[in-house]
Amino acid sequence: ADLGDAIQRLMLLKGLTLTQAAKLLSVEQGTASKAVLVSKNLIPEIKQLIAEGKVASSCGYPLARLSPERQAEVLPRLLAGMSKDEVT
Repeated sequence: ADLGDAIQRLMLLKGLTLTQAAKLLSVEQGTASKAVLVSKNLIPEIKQLIAEGKVASSCGYPLARLSPERQAEVLPRLLAGMSKDEVT
């Protein structure tokens, strides 16, 4: 599981706020917020590519800010080596 999933589970199971969960996991609140956004908003295909190391994890946050439709549109370009700077 990734950081975003872990934070969400803590929030749900223990009734914690994002800030509390981040502190418990010793991560900055901003990092936790981005991780949750990525976990919630990335389409499964892109999550899988990141997990497999085929797409840099640094692309996750900019991609997660795009609509699911737009993420699907850029998917072929990701596979062709699209850089983080090209995402936005």
